[in-house]
Amino acid sequence: MAERVAATRRNSVVEEGAPAPVLRDGSSLASSGTVSKRPDLRHCWYAGPHGRQAALLIGWRRVSPTAGWEGHIAVAAPDDDGWSIVTLWVGAGMLEAA
Repeated sequence: MAERVAATRRNSVVEEGAPAPVLRDGSSLASSGTVSKRPDLRHCWYAGPHGRQAALLIGWRRVSPTAGWEGHIAVAAPDDDGWSIVTLWVGAGMLEAA
């Protein structure tokens, strides 16, 4: 478990070329000159199979230097009992700043 936590922290650092999270004032994390050690959670829009949904952006990753960026999100998904909260990795093109 400690290894997973360390990997998550290591991967949450904003890398050069990463999509810049949008801050409340409209500036981006990259241009603000500050990087938080813990991930900043952000509201975003997810274009998924159930249409445009509000989601919570947890972080970014790129699995290889040639791969596109993916956003880690938490979103509500319908299930047999109503709705559940799920987390998933989706392509950056499926996300829009709120």
